[in-house]
Amino acid sequence: MPPGRPVLGFIFILIGGIFVLLSSLFFLVAGGFLGFLAPVGVLCGTIILVSAVFVYRRPLQHVAWGTMAIVFGCASVVNLGGFLVGMTLAVIGGAIAVSWQPGGSRGGLPAGPYGVPVAPYRMCMGCGRWIPWAYNICPLCGTAAPVAAWAPREGQPPSVPPPVFAPTPPAVTAPCPTCAAKAEWVPMAAQWYCPAERRYF
Repeated sequence: MPPGRPVLGFIFILIGGIFVLLSSLFFLVAGGFLGFLAPVGVLCGTIILVSAVFVYRRPLQHVAWGTMAIVFGCASVVNLGGFLVGMTLAVIGGAIAVSWQPGGSRGGLPAGPYGVPVAPYRMCMGCGRWIPWAYNICPLCGTAAPVAAWAPREGQPPSVPPPVFAPTPPAVTAPCPTCAAKAEWVPMAAQWYCPAERRYF
C-alpha cells in the first residue's frame, strides 16, 4: 500500500463507480423506464471512476476529487445508484478521500504529551499573533508566554508529562477518643471520622 495516498477512499470510490456503471449498462440493455435514464447513470459512473483514478494519482487534490465522487455518487440515484450499493460506496469513499490528511493524522505534526499533536506555532495571549512554540516571550509585544516544562523543545527529547491526577496522600489516623478503633481525618469536612462508630467528631 503506497504511503501518502488515500488508498481506502480510492478503493471505495472505484468499487462504487463500477457498481454504478454496471447497473446503468444493465438498465440500458434491459430497456424500459430505467433504460431512459441509463445514459445519466453511465455518465455518473464514468465520472466516479475518473474521480477514483485522480484521488489515487493526485493525492494533493484529494478534496476536489473526493467531492466530485460524493456529488456524482448522489446524482447516480436517478438510475438507482448502482442498486444503491454503488452510490453508498462512492459517497463513503469520497468522504474518506476528503477527510484524508497527507502526513497522516493532523497533517503529520509531532506528537506531544498524551499523544496530542503539537503545532510549531502558538498564539500570543498579549497581541494575538502567532509565535514559534519554543519562545518564552513574544518578540512582537513582549508578553511572557512561558512554555510548560513537559513541552517538547528543539534538540531535546520530550520529558514525561505531569500526571493527570495527583496520587492520593495517605490517610491521617489517630486513636478514637471514645472507642479502641482508629479515627481518620477528613479534610473536606475538617473533622475526624470513626469508621467503627460511623460518626464525626
